[in-house]
Amino acid sequence: MKVLDISWCEDVTDQGMAIMAKSCHSLQHLGLRQCAASKLTLSTLADKCHLVSWLNIAGIDNLTDSELGRLAENMPLLREIDASWNSSLSDTGISALLRCCNKLKKVVLCGLKLITSQPFLGIIGDLKRWQLLEELWWYGKRRQTSSSQGKVALKTCDSVSSELQEWQFSGQLRNISYLDINFDIV
Repeated sequence: MKVLDISWCEDVTDQGMAIMAKSCHSLQHLGLRQCAASKLTLSTLADKCHLVSWLNIAGIDNLTDSELGRLAENMPLLREIDASWNSSLSDTGISALLRCCNKLKKVVLCGLKLITSQPFLGIIGDLKRWQLLEELWWYGKRRQTSSSQGKVALKTCDSVSSELQEWQFSGQLRNISYLDINFDIV
């Protein structure tokens, strides 16, 4: 089997996922969004499923930085990943992902409240421009929250979006979702 997507399948048990992970060595496309995968299942996936190039692990309660790091270390062919809505992930896990998976083209990290821009600094070709845009974004965000009665603040994303298309990123990464902004790198 090369493709398996059991996202949102509430009746799939952790034991069933662990058995699947042990026997699906040729798996390339795996969707586990909102599944009840334990640390043991995630560890088994990392140990047995080295050919995975597309992975959706969004909303898995037990996913921590160490599990994400282990998956990244053992899935060198990974090209696309969605690790959104995993509240335990921080800069440590995202840094491991970006360091270990050199073939990444798309990364989706929506809803990760513990990450900062730090893991991305190594892949941004024009760091000074990134820092300026990030400052503008925060400035616009502060203006939105402090705008007085009757005044309409500009949406920060709109003012920054045209600049984002001109960024130069190193490596093969072509799409990243971060801070609820979707960056398509051209």
